[in-house]
Amino acid sequence: MAEIDVLILLTVLLGSFLFPAMKPFIYLALIGMVFLGPLAIVKALTLSWLAAFVNPLMGDSGGVSILRIGLLFAAFISIAFYQLYNKNKAPPPIIKTLWLFGIVLIVLSCLTAYALDVSLLKIMVWLVGASALIWCMASVTNRRLLHGWFYRLIATVTLASLCMVFSEAGYLKNGVNFQGILSHPQVLGAFAGIIAAYLLVKIVSAYPQEGGIGGIHPKRSLGFDLFILAGCLALLFLSGARTGLVAFVFGMTGGVIFSPAGGRRTMALYTLFCIVILGFASIAFIPQIGSGIMGFLMKDQGMESFSEAFHHSRGFLILQSWANFLDHPFMGIGFGLPSDESQLIVKQDPLFGLPIGASIEKGFFFSGMLEEIGLIGSFSFLGLMGHLFWMSLQSKDASRIALFWAALATNIGDATLFSLGGNGLFIWVVIAYGAVAPYGGEKPMAGKQNYRSV
Repeated sequence: MAEIDVLILLTVLLGSFLFPAMKPFIYLALIGMVFLGPLAIVKALTLSWLAAFVNPLMGDSGGVSILRIGLLFAAFISIAFYQLYNKNKAPPPIIKTLWLFGIVLIVLSCLTAYALDVSLLKIMVWLVGASALIWCMASVTNRRLLHGWFYRLIATVTLASLCMVFSEAGYLKNGVNFQGILSHPQVLGAFAGIIAAYLLVKIVSAYPQEGGIGGIHPKRSLGFDLFILAGCLALLFLSGARTGLVAFVFGMTGGVIFSPAGGRRTMALYTLFCIVILGFASIAFIPQIGSGIMGFLMKDQGMESFSEAFHHSRGFLILQSWANFLDHPFMGIGFGLPSDESQLIVKQDPLFGLPIGASIEKGFFFSGMLEEIGLIGSFSFLGLMGHLFWMSLQSKDASRIALFWAALATNIGDATLFSLGGNGLFIWVVIAYGAVAPYGGEKPMAGKQNYRSV
């Protein structure tokens, strides 16, 4: 199975990278793949993200948006029929919570949205995709195969990106910030920050038991795990993505604060946390290192202060969202709509004329959420996140908690959580893996854990 997983990952990665014209055929194959069971659905959705965000060195085929949306709906239909065929019980409670939140979004958008068709499309795409992903994660019976797939995805993207460090193709977007095998430095930075937090907390909290994260060469995996961790940290710095740095710090902090009591493991996590905090504090006293870090934070744009850098990158977008929220505090302006109606550019399907995309940028997820769905929708969203967080706590695994917080933290810089057509698909893969995959329909894991089981 491990060899087949690696072959599939490399086929999709290299096929999308070297032969962009193959992308429509890749998506058609993935649509067929979702009818092979819950684990296959998880793999297909993950591969969809990888194909969509591969480095566009050789060009981009375009015209696959409708196939990506079709894949999400096919995944939901497949898992629903799978459950009915196997006479399983009703969907897990988290799916009911998710759909309750979706109903709130639909009602609010029907009352307030200035482009109702766009809002409803975005709601349904997000709701169907997130439901399929979470439901499938909860339905996978062989946890080892699921965890092995996640780890091989991490290793493949990390190693492929490291191979491009000295190639101009790795800096294709702007010639300065590294994007590796992915399409944008921000995408690579978010990936590296999330995975670095996960691996660091996992290594500290689960070793010295034998076995590796993915169950590959259990007695020889520590060195490889450390290499992947070092690679992710290097990719994070090279990408220049402050969003990734925030994800790393928040993920590690969440893993430490909410980690279950566990004697030496807990002490090791707190020690690690203190070391990292002291490391950041020492930047102020080591000019040589500090100048490099400041260049990273300012993205070498010659800005004089953090406030200037903040306003240049995200601040003006947040101010727009906040002004709209004050005008529509309870129900918002409509889900998935830009702050300025004149900025709405709808991409339509050439065959049916249906809206299939309308890219927007909010800068900060939480101000954008208040703007779009108001206080009513925001409180409903907090209920959904609270449910997912509670599920991650039930895993009694600090690294899964770190994953949850790191994924949420990426939205401090990039509002992608509701964008399954963008990097939000990977964010939901991480959230579902951290909150749902640890136990699914099984009893929550408790007591000592080792790398053979996780």
